[in-house]
Amino acid sequence: MNDADRDALQWLTVDELAERRRELVRQYDRELRSAEPVPERVAALWAEADAISAVQQGRR
Repeated sequence: MNDADRDALQWLTVDELAERRRELVRQYDRELRSAEPVPERVAALWAEADAISAVQQGRR
């Protein structure tokens, strides 16, 4: 996730952020459970979900 994408997260509603994070966690889980998980993809999914989590925590 680049800086512009991180900045754009600030404009999403709480519900939109939660939905995006849920979908990323699903993709992360599917990738980990696949026959041959790709470490770069797993790390990228987790980093994006973590960025959304940081935005969510900043709003609390």
